Amino acid sequence: MVVSANVGYQGDIITDQGEVKTGQSTARLELDKNLIDTIKTEWESGKQYLRITKAWYNGELVYDIKNKLNGLKNAHGFVIIK
Repeated sequence: MVVSANVGYQGDIITDQGEVKTGQSTARLELDKNLIDTIKTEWESGKQYLRITKAWYNGELVYDIKNKLNGLKNAHGFVIIK
């Protein structure tokens, strides 16, 4: 299964410094009524780029571009692709 985050919406913007904007977006993944996951992403965008800088899966930080963190412990296949 591939899950894509929708980031960059006007309502998700936290800072706006002209061409560079940062924000946070949250997605809810409901596989059934008893299995609901939350994916929160922190992103940055400029004139010609949009990148995810951090991501949390059910409240656990799983991706941090500055600290080279990419994935959940003991969970195969959780990877954020640039």
